[in-house]
Amino acid sequence: MGLVQLVVPYFMELESYMIDARSVWSGAIDCKAVYRMPIGYGAYLSPFVAALGDAAGVKTANMVALAGVLGAALALFAAIRGHVHPVAAPVLRLPFALTWDRAAASLLLLALIAYPYTILDVSRTTEALPATALVVTFLWAMFTKPRFATVVAVALCIGVGTHVRANMVSLILPAALWIGWRSDEGLARRCVLGLVGLALVAAAYAAYSMASTGCGWYTPTNGGYNIFAGNNPFSAEFLWAQQNGEYSIVPAMKALGITVTDAFQVPQETYFAQARQYALSCPACIVKLMAVKAAVFFSPRLLNANNIAEVVVQSTLMATTFAALCLALWRFLRTRAYLEGMILLLVVAYAAPFIVTNADPRMRFPLDIVALFYIVLRADEWLRRRFSQGAPRP
Repeated sequence: MGLVQLVVPYFMELESYMIDARSVWSGAIDCKAVYRMPIGYGAYLSPFVAALGDAAGVKTANMVALAGVLGAALALFAAIRGHVHPVAAPVLRLPFALTWDRAAASLLLLALIAYPYTILDVSRTTEALPATALVVTFLWAMFTKPRFATVVAVALCIGVGTHVRANMVSLILPAALWIGWRSDEGLARRCVLGLVGLALVAAAYAAYSMASTGCGWYTPTNGGYNIFAGNNPFSAEFLWAQQNGEYSIVPAMKALGITVTDAFQVPQETYFAQARQYALSCPACIVKLMAVKAAVFFSPRLLNANNIAEVVVQSTLMATTFAALCLALWRFLRTRAYLEGMILLLVVAYAAPFIVTNADPRMRFPLDIVALFYIVLRADEWLRRRFSQGAPRP
């Protein structure tokens, strides 16, 4: 991946992240600004950008996040295969496991590194790789026993992840079911462990907020903006045309008789009120929009395709994710296996906030990586059986 530093040009995808990074480093974050995005990625970037400059800082920060993705994927692979205790150091011991496992682990790393958006996202100001590292780490924890140490790890993933992408707060649901399914403790202790986990999520969120902004509880205000973007009379048109409902805000507000010069400066209370009014006046429209947003979220990023070859690549990537999820659903319906059940639950929990608010295919990247991991895992299983290596632990 070091070649990315030399070959792939730096691309400023969202300047707001760089503004946040500089503001965090200088201590100039406005905790009461009208429009506040999640601060997680900007705060993560800030020391890298301060030390190395914009281009090198962003690339280095994203490569560190990629290392986190690869390490978490190896840990997850080792935990599922069951060669070592999942709370031990599986990444360190995996290279000394069976030769077949080394080959499978190498295939996994190669697939993750060679994935086109992995390469592109290393050089862009996007939170995709840090978010993916947290999601894969969270999934690894789902294959451990719910003990205090692993509950702390899960709480950190959710608390910090919510600062990176606010939708990750919904991972509380699979975490709660993890405690219910995997814990060997009685009901009372499971409930206590769950309450401790919730408290730790809040503590992790508050600690990251204080460390990065100085605000005890830094809260983004883009919730109303996103809800109205995906829930107004013009949303469907722009979701299909632009693969994002944000472009519908100005025409939708104009149709309401509200002149908007800067959509980011409209108080979120206004957006919430207008979205609520639309939902009450046409509930069926909201249901239809949720279907549209689900279709957009799980669609190729065709806006990023400039020629036929790129359209084919984008479509192939989406087809890979779709095939993996269909395989997981089919196997779960047949076997009720924990692996498929947890992956499907993670997908639903992660995607649901986007389907309710505003969808964009680029936000799907962590799920694409989880789907790719699952395909490699099942390909490894098939090859073992094909060449008489014995069925691996599911």
